[in-house]
Amino acid sequence: MALDLAEIVRYLSWFMLAGSMFVAGLYLKPRQLVAAFKEYKLIFRAILANAVIIPVLGLALYLVTPMPPSEATGFLLIVFSFGLPLAVNFAKSVRANVPLVTVTVFALAIVSSITMPLLLELALPESFSIGRSFLYVILFIILFQLIPLILGLALGESQFVRKTLLRPLALVTAVSGAVLIGLSVIVGFAAISIVGILPPVAMLILTISALGIGWVLGGPVLINRKVLAINSGLRNFPVGILLATSIFSDNRIAVSDAVFASIMIVTVLVFTRLISRYKREKVFESSLKSADKQPDISH
Repeated sequence: MALDLAEIVRYLSWFMLAGSMFVAGLYLKPRQLVAAFKEYKLIFRAILANAVIIPVLGLALYLVTPMPPSEATGFLLIVFSFGLPLAVNFAKSVRANVPLVTVTVFALAIVSSITMPLLLELALPESFSIGRSFLYVILFIILFQLIPLILGLALGESQFVRKTLLRPLALVTAVSGAVLIGLSVIVGFAAISIVGILPPVAMLILTISALGIGWVLGGPVLINRKVLAINSGLRNFPVGILLATSIFSDNRIAVSDAVFASIMIVTVLVFTRLISRYKREKVFESSLKSADKQPDISH
């Protein structure tokens, strides 16, 4: 059952990855794009967190956590993959700046197409070196992330195309993303017994740490903290799963990636619930303070 579902997860990943980037391109208007890129300092911090700090932390966890080569390869595929389009969906759930999240995902996808192949070639266990697949990884990210986004931006210039395609495609990709998340969690938790306990614990530590790193680097503004925390905590697991099934013949790599994805998704979902609750409580406290300041006119 787990392998059948894993195959469905693979095909959903192909569709969701390209579809979400295309919809993100349609969604963004040129003025939103320009305005979001004015937050270049925040985008730079997002790149610093995702391309440098979190990979270094992931490598440290990889070195200190006993993992078989298959699980170690799956772990590194997730660690080095960033710029997940589904971050936009998570951002909407916590009322973050969606255009800024989208632009940040775009910037991270570009950087990921450069850093991911290099990091994989340097860090993967010798028996799972990507070797000649180095260029394939670059082309894969360009084909399934950058080109759909650029195509969406270009077609979005037409109001007719934008109005016709945006709503139905956004609905389809949102549903496919929800299904992908659900199936990844099902496959992942069903396969924990195969992977063992230590690799998922390492993934949990990495995800919580990545959320914290993003939150801190987001600075004092709450909305920026949400943007960076979500983009940092969510590794681009569809890329990891697709590369695992396209480059390597060992099914355990893809299965371990499903396990790591399930740990990551559940952790980020809990995080988004907590910050949404925190925001509501702060609003409630503010309303109580305002009420206390009102003069008593009952007498």
